[in-house]
Amino acid sequence: MGRVTVAPTDLWLTPGTCPRIVPYVPADEESRERLDMLQAMALGRETGPQPLSR
Repeated sequence: MGRVTVAPTDLWLTPGTCPRIVPYVPADEESRERLDMLQAMALGRETGPQPLSR
């Protein structure tokens, strides 16, 4: 699969010390493609190069 680079973004629900959402988005196109491949593998729709069998 390789390295996936992501960038976090803070989404505060209210001011102060409260719950927040921290989405992680791909930092570049290569990372986006790798995350798409990972999602396809997780859903059973494997695409691209497959890991070697052990």
